Amino acid sequence: MTSLERDKDNRALKSLQEVALRIEAMGKTLEVKKRDGRLVASGWNDEHFAVTRNELKEVGARVLLPYQSPDGDTLNIPWEIIHAHDVTSDTHEGVIDTTIQYEHEVSISMFHSDEVNEEAILFAN
Repeated sequence: MTSLERDKDNRALKSLQEVALRIEAMGKTLEVKKRDGRLVASGWNDEHFAVTRNELKEVGARVLLPYQSPDGDTLNIPWEIIHAHDVTSDTHEGVIDTTIQYEHEVSISMFHSDEVNEEAILFAN
């Protein structure tokens, strides 16, 4: 876009463009690593950025736990995406968190060999 309605001096447009460029730069360089440090994906164009093979197939009942934001320093995840998740989760409560509050334990059956990468889901948020 070259202009926005009611943005005569293009300040809003420039801000949006700067934010979009920052998101793009982070997406291109964000690394996804397993807890043992192995590199799974490098950047959002990598075919394993969002989902990768789990070390072991998950089959059977699993108890769901409330999500805790990771320590970005330990896992080398940019603070901006962890902070964005924290702000969003404070504003909007998820279905799983709400269910756990009322049921105290929620079990589901798992039958898969892939896992969603934490870095990718935090980035998407």
